[in-house]
Amino acid sequence: MFKKNAKPRVIGIILEEIGTDFSKELIQGVVDAVPDDRSVRLIVLAGKYLNPEIDSANMLAYKAVYNSIFRLDEICDIDGLIIHLGSMSTRKKKVIKTGYSEKFQRIPKVFIASDIEGETVVNYDNESGIREAVESLVNVNNLANLCMLGGRDDNIDARARKQIFIRCLQENGVSFFDRNYESTDMSENCVDEALRLLERNPEVQAVFCVNDSVARGLYEAMGQKGLVPGRDILVFGFDNTRMAGEMKPPLTSIGADSCTLGQKALEVLLAKLDGKKSYSAFVPTRLYGRESMNYDMYDYTTMEMLNVNPSFIYRMFDDCFYRYHTSRLRREDVDLRRLYFEFIFRMLQSMKHRYMGPEEFHSLGKMIDVFFEKGAMEYDIIPLK
Repeated sequence: MFKKNAKPRVIGIILEEIGTDFSKELIQGVVDAVPDDRSVRLIVLAGKYLNPEIDSANMLAYKAVYNSIFRLDEICDIDGLIIHLGSMSTRKKKVIKTGYSEKFQRIPKVFIASDIEGETVVNYDNESGIREAVESLVNVNNLANLCMLGGRDDNIDARARKQIFIRCLQENGVSFFDRNYESTDMSENCVDEALRLLERNPEVQAVFCVNDSVARGLYEAMGQKGLVPGRDILVFGFDNTRMAGEMKPPLTSIGADSCTLGQKALEVLLAKLDGKKSYSAFVPTRLYGRESMNYDMYDYTTMEMLNVNPSFIYRMFDDCFYRYHTSRLRREDVDLRRLYFEFIFRMLQSMKHRYMGPEEFHSLGKMIDVFFEKGAMEYDIIPLK
């Protein structure tokens, strides 16, 4: 444990915009990654991207906020920074690298979803999840009419996801034309863009949305046309935010596999602060299947179930309640992973011996009730409110 009187590390999280599900989960990922043996204080500073051609009246206020963020060294002592600036990261590369005080430049920093040369960055491995989705659509579902609702040209992930999507389609023998693509501002306010895409492509079979927010806009556009996601058109997004599981129908989405962007960013930054060598990193991704695009993520055999192997049971839990291992748990919380093992192990044993007594049945029922009462579904693929 850390020393009681040890000075905590002060880490700032700078965000382009705080109101999105992506930003909220990024912050939560950083919080969940704080080690129990470290004293860390987190400060969140958020701005908002304004297009100077559209929002010129607000640019003065915008610049004041933006400049204040980069005067942090005059406001408080910051030990390290985790920075996600979205489009501003591309537009302000020169400013970020050379335009501010020497002290600010010396603060250890980790950039998220950025390509600033010479800086430590943490990015998604966009390709692994997109390739998994495309190969399923083309080779399993035999689909050929695929479209994409993309993002802004000044957003690194939007550019990468478009390029990767087109390349994966071509590698699987599917053509992609200009009419199959429509750009958006990467928010749910993209209904008009979604309608244009649907009207240009009346035979579309599946749509890849650059993020989950854009998928929400597509859902509304499809509703206006009497189309149902997952039935009339398959839909999948990116980021696998909680919003994806709460949409109706729940949205299939590509998301982090083993750890989140926030967790990896804090891990890399703490290594920097400890004087260790730290490198830019990629977070692997995978496809999380839901009703908008059925995708079987699991492959369990009858023999695995009959063997009642503990590692198999824990793998089932990790597959179904994948958010659990990336969440920050309190000491007083029930160990849901262990509880799951207990009742699944006994159920599989009973199945193997083809018998379950009334006392065992009653005991398992109580354990399962506790499992769900203690919030298991918060960590599921489709979180319940």
